[in-house]
Formats: sequence, C-alpha cells, structure tokens
Amino acid sequence: MGPIEFAPLSDDTVAVVAPWFEDEQTQRWLGGPGWPALILRLTADPPAEHRGRRITGRFAWLAYADQTPLGLIDTELYADATAGVALVVDPALRGRGFGRRIIQSLLARPELEATEIIRAGIEPGNAASVRCFTAAGFTAEADTPDDEGIVYFRRPRSGVPGCGAIVNQ
Repeated sequence: MGPIEFAPLSDDTVAVVAPWFEDEQTQRWLGGPGWPALILRLTADPPAEHRGRRITGRFAWLAYADQTPLGLIDTELYADATAGVALVVDPALRGRGFGRRIIQSLLARPELEATEIIRAGIEPGNAASVRCFTAAGFTAEADTPDDEGIVYFRRPRSGVPGCGAIVNQ
C-alpha cells in the first residue's frame, strides 16, 4: 500500500469514521459514536487548556493510503512543546501495521514542527495500542498507571525513520 496521506477531519470524513466507533474495542478504549463529532467540534474551537496545560493547537485527520481510509488521528498541541495524540484504526484493518505507519507519518507533519515530545495515554489492558505505539518508538513514562488508570507513552519527534509522504496540508 502507498504512502500515508492526511485529510482534515470534516463533516464528510466524520461520516466515514463513525462506523468505526460502533466497534466494541473502539468504544471500550476510546469512545462511542459521538467521539468523532466531538473531536471535530474541539478542533474547530479548542479549549484554552487540558489537564492544566495550555493548548496551542488541535488537529484531527483521516489517514488514508491509496484512497483507502485507514485511521483517525487526533492531536492536541501544548505550550510546553509537547503534544497528545489519540488514534483509532479502522477495525477491519487492525493488526496490519497501519497504526504504526500513521503515527510515523504524523511525526513528520509540519503542524508539529515546534513539538519536541509526543505523548499517548493508554490504558494498560489495551495491548493492541501498547504494541502499536511501542512499534512506533514510544516508551512508557512509568511502570504503573496514574490516578486515572492511564500509562503515558512518549517519544521525541526528532529522528523519525521511514515517514510516509505528507500531502493535503
């Protein structure tokens, strides 16, 4: 399959990804059918801060290759040169390395140019996400979950090998 491309989340792309949020695993780890519309609203009008961190930007994209929708990636940028990321891969395409490829391509996005560290919060039981993010070079910040039951994984944005093409900026 060709390089990963990104299209901004829109009303049209929300309709493409909405069925993915009917999947039991997606709902368990990320959210239900209302999640894509919420992300679209937050992208258009992000709050000033999240968990005490000043938000400087928010982007959500449909990732695809060869015109096939692969995943939805939501990225929140913070004033401290970090970013938080959430990813859902089309349930029919999971386990094929697309999540890792999407993350690697995300790290090369010009919107993240000022970002030094990318973080993803993952519940310990979500083995597929842990595998995906560690395959993309992320490491756990702690051995045990925080007060909300989340383990944060991080990686520097620099030194990203094998990123896909960047189009539809």
